[in-house]
Amino acid sequence: LPMMGLKKKKHILNELTSLLDLSSTAQCALHSGTLSLRGAKKLLCFSKDDQNLLTRTITELQLGGSKQQMLIDAVSELSKRENNDAEKILGLWQQQEIGKQYNGPQKANALLKWLKLRCSPRSTAAEDEFQIFCRQLSLPKGVTIHHTTAFENDQITLTIDFATKKQLAALWPQLKECLGTSHLS
Repeated sequence: LPMMGLKKKKHILNELTSLLDLSSTAQCALHSGTLSLRGAKKLLCFSKDDQNLLTRTITELQLGGSKQQMLIDAVSELSKRENNDAEKILGLWQQQEIGKQYNGPQKANALLKWLKLRCSPRSTAAEDEFQIFCRQLSLPKGVTIHHTTAFENDQITLTIDFATKKQLAALWPQLKECLGTSHLS
């Protein structure tokens, strides 16, 4: 382990040797750097067939570390929730996408968006509703609104960008009058 720049710890050795339980496809992808170490560890909870499918998907879509995690985590959650394997889950998406022409990044984004919708439909619907609300407001450049994390409540934060402190100071009396203290929480 020290020759590999790793500490002499039993858990590190156990972790590395557990990677030998990966399918050969996943091992090759890990060795080539296509599959992240973190992703490889998470693949261990899948069957060899699912490991192969997920590894091929990661390779085909050229998913980086964080998108690999999103894919693996979402498929894992759905497979446990629905008692289906990765092939069935990804097969449903492929059936839905028949005839659609995507380039690599578009296909990856479409798949991850579909998985996110399947994993958390209420959160996705709330996000879509919020985006419609934002578009209806026709906010000018430099003005944004943000919702609370996971839409915990209806609170909205308004952000206004100013080029300088001087610009803010010049507009502050008008803003202060518009806002009033009764509207602020």
